[in-house]
Amino acid sequence: MSASANLRALARGVADVPATALARVESEAERIVAAAAPTGSMRGHKHAGLPVRMARNQRPRLGATSTFRVQGTVPGWIWANSGTAPHRIPRRHRGHKARLFVKHPGSAGSRAWRRVVAEVGRMAPRIVDDEIGRVLR
Repeated sequence: MSASANLRALARGVADVPATALARVESEAERIVAAAAPTGSMRGHKHAGLPVRMARNQRPRLGATSTFRVQGTVPGWIWANSGTAPHRIPRRHRGHKARLFVKHPGSAGSRAWRRVVAEVGRMAPRIVDDEIGRVLR
């Protein structure tokens, strides 16, 4: 293979680095968020529970500077992370005791999102370095 063909192949590989690196960052970020989540969903909220995972509409931006935003689902992660204040919950939905309430003491929250941010911050530069190293080998 000639030197110009090698340089063209190298240029194509370097041009693909942002897309492949962001795809790897997304999959690793999903794994980190799933591992840090207290449960897959917060049962007892609405009918099927509130999801506690990574939001799916991340819209990575590719260009001179590529960006990727890691965001948890709302309000599941907010409640899991920061907890809830004491509040009243309706006791029943029908019948003569429908107006009665139960006092919920609230929850403390696990502050797990801080660990997610730290882990993704450590992991993203390593993935980009790996992808650049793979192209330049």
